[in-house]
Order: sequence, then C-alpha cells, then structure tokens
Amino acid sequence: FRVIGGHSELLGALGGAFVGTEATLQTMRGRDDVWNGVVAGCATGGVLGLRAQRLGVAVGSCAAFAAMAAAMHLSSSSSSSSMHAEAETAEDDE
Repeated sequence: FRVIGGHSELLGALGGAFVGTEATLQTMRGRDDVWNGVVAGCATGGVLGLRAQRLGVAVGSCAAFAAMAAAMHLSSSSSSSSMHAEAETAEDDE
C-alpha cells in the first residue's frame, strides 16, 4: 500500500500543479488559449523534476508536458471549431 500511496500522491501533485497553474493563468491573463496549457505543462514537469531532484528530469518533463498540453489544446480546438462550422452549415441549409 505504501507504493500505491506514493503514486497517488505524485499523480495528485501533478494534476494539482497543472490545473492550478492553468486556472491561475487564465484568470490573470483573461484568456483561454494554448499558452496557459503550455506553461501549466511546464510547471507540471517541474514538479516531477523536484520529486526526482534532477534538473534534467525537470527540463525534459517540462518540454514533454508542455508539448502534450499544446497538442491536446490544438486538437480539441480544431475539432470543436469543425463541429461549430458543421452546425452553422446545417443551420444555413434549413
């Protein structure tokens, strides 16, 4: 159970770092764009680096989480905009 608790704690810290950073940036900047996720992803990677106590892990994790957050944001933006365009086309056809 000790191992499970350690993993749960890490996942909670990673999720909290990402969501907290993204929400804070969105509030401070007044925008919901890809950069909030990129910075939040980097902060999440920093948490992993702190846990491992290695700068290389922090830098690599920062880049990996930032890239993943950007890809997810951009893919969800493109799919939601295509759904919006399809809805507008359907309304125009009526």
